[in-house]
Amino acid sequence: ANGSNDVLHLRVGLGGDAPAVSLDQIGLGGVPIALEVFTSSAGLRAVTLNVNPPGVSLVNPETGAAITVPLDGPADAWTLFDGLDGKRYAVTYGAAGTSARISRIALDALEKKKGKAVQSVLSELAVSGVTPAGDRLLLRHGKSSAVSIFDAATGKVSPFKGTGTVVSTLERAGALYVLGNVDYGVSRLSRIALDDLKGFDIDLPRPANALLPFAGDGAGGSGGEAVAVSGDGLGGPWIAIWPNGTAKGADGAPAASFWLEGFALTGAIDAEVK
Repeated sequence: ANGSNDVLHLRVGLGGDAPAVSLDQIGLGGVPIALEVFTSSAGLRAVTLNVNPPGVSLVNPETGAAITVPLDGPADAWTLFDGLDGKRYAVTYGAAGTSARISRIALDALEKKKGKAVQSVLSELAVSGVTPAGDRLLLRHGKSSAVSIFDAATGKVSPFKGTGTVVSTLERAGALYVLGNVDYGVSRLSRIALDDLKGFDIDLPRPANALLPFAGDGAGGSGGEAVAVSGDGLGGPWIAIWPNGTAKGADGAPAASFWLEGFALTGAIDAEVK
């Protein structure tokens, strides 16, 4: 029921002549607002995100046993994902975008480690959304037009500002590409190296709506890490491939190839590279 701090555990046994049904009411200590079922190293488990007070609960469907781990709040939204180790993780944050605190939870370790399976950190800005990228998390910061990267290995948050409103992200060849739309009809594509979190940007003179991997590196080079950006502005449909082979733009950053309604404008936006 709404406002209840319990979950119902229904178990059906089919081993005898007739089904054996049991129904248990499990108290969690907080009000569950979301539930996820996953397979841990110990078997099938259910995890809930709770509020009032904030926390996560792990339930064993076989026994009905549950443990609850408190979280530093507010934590009323979460994103679940598989890490590079193949295990299930969750990251919690405040849905209202007013809190700078996030918690990364190793769900597979929650049963044994309890609170030690939770990694809680503060960002410089309030977090409004989270996008997983391997063992790193891209943190969106709402109206501030900024993103940050949280590195689970170091526990540090590194700001990466200026991408505008995030449209899409893509991890490719050791880099995280972030596509965003900024003011005045300009889109910005940022490349963030995941080994050192350094990056650079390229501005495209029209709003974009899609970010896709591209076979090769744009113009016959050997980098193998190109991405394609597409959009549909006042001049018609367009597509840009970045990086453009071995061509270089300003400050030595890779240039882009640009097509508008099928016409190649390679080099027309090289001056936009920062």
